[in-house]
Amino acid sequence: MKQSMEEPNEQNDAFSSNLIAIRRELHRYPELGWQEYRTTARIIEHLEKWGVEYHFGKEILDAELRRGFPDESNDKKAVERAIKETGREDLIEKMTGGFTGVIAVIKGEKTRSLKAPTILLRFDIDANELQECMSEEHRPYREDFVSQHSGVMHACGHDGHVAIGLGVIKQLQENRELFCGEIRVLFQPAEEEVRGAVAFAQTELTKGVDYMLSGHIGLKANRLGMIAAATTEFLATTKIKVTFYGKSSHAGNCPQAGQNALAAACNATLNILGISRHSEGISRVNVGTLCADGPTNVIPDYAILVLETRGSTDEVNQYMQKQVETICEGAATMEGCDYKIEIVGGAGCAQCNDELAEFVAEQASTIPFFKEVIDELEFSASEDVTELINAVSDNGGKATYMLIGSTLSAPHHNDHFDFDEAVLAPAAKLFFESILALCEERSQD
Repeated sequence: MKQSMEEPNEQNDAFSSNLIAIRRELHRYPELGWQEYRTTARIIEHLEKWGVEYHFGKEILDAELRRGFPDESNDKKAVERAIKETGREDLIEKMTGGFTGVIAVIKGEKTRSLKAPTILLRFDIDANELQECMSEEHRPYREDFVSQHSGVMHACGHDGHVAIGLGVIKQLQENRELFCGEIRVLFQPAEEEVRGAVAFAQTELTKGVDYMLSGHIGLKANRLGMIAAATTEFLATTKIKVTFYGKSSHAGNCPQAGQNALAAACNATLNILGISRHSEGISRVNVGTLCADGPTNVIPDYAILVLETRGSTDEVNQYMQKQVETICEGAATMEGCDYKIEIVGGAGCAQCNDELAEFVAEQASTIPFFKEVIDELEFSASEDVTELINAVSDNGGKATYMLIGSTLSAPHHNDHFDFDEAVLAPAAKLFFESILALCEERSQD
């Protein structure tokens, strides 16, 4: 008989400890989007150990839809570092060029007369471009699992998400006789700056999916034992890189011969931040990067602007994006410059399925750890899981995105960020129990 993970026993303690160990190892070796070579290899090694079917590399994503890919030099360094740290050149050479991420497949052995369901789980795996705090007040530093990769940190909890995903897989693989159907588990690269999901959303991964479950540690679920079964108010977003091309000239001797690319970028920045808001929903805009390089006596002929727009509807976000494009065109014209706009990330809005969310809430209420079960919480940010939610929904499936409660040491994307690892095993149990219940429910439809 299957034993509850809430009962204190050596097996459950070992399961929880194992997930914490996985999370801490991943935290020590964070990797940025499309560079998660070590992370992917370590996930695969766990799957190999447990005898789980998996797919990775070029076979699992649409390469043409990848966004915001790092430059070749940085990618090469990431590959070399991952090979050095894992010794798994056999795996990493098959994902070189930014083909990170992995899909695990577990097939249940329980027989049913009716069609068994296909269930998709999604866990993101990338880290943030941020230098982690190095002081005794920060637990990862104090307990020796602080980032070993300079300038990169798991400051959003994705290390915990991977640990939860692997925990679910281990339970499923060991209990295949308890469920029917096919469980697909996506460990997705490049969620940060919403770059990765679109490359998976229109592949075979989402075809035939009846149910999709995903979630995030923390955010507005900021108390341990709290769970929101659905998320509302995803903001649609577009991440934009604008390059201005001018003409260099001596700034003192012959300024009239130059076209100042930095002036165009500055003009664009000020006007972008002043875009009129939309009456039909929340709108956001932010310029995160403005740079040019050169001495004081040379008119800069090259400048880069990186920014984002957001909207509470796809239409509001499209309005903001169009305004940005118009402003950049005008700024370039004023300075006699050329310009290029690249979309380097983006995701739309999405709606969780109320019926599936209610079902998940019912499962959470049976787990003693979750003492505060909430129907839904506002997200008020962007997440490219919406690309997968919409793909599944468009194909007739149901999807929900949970917020899994934890106390936090600092806000997400902060160099002091950390979460309570006590959440890992119960979160894995919730996914596992929801899958078992969905298989029973579907088989009786």
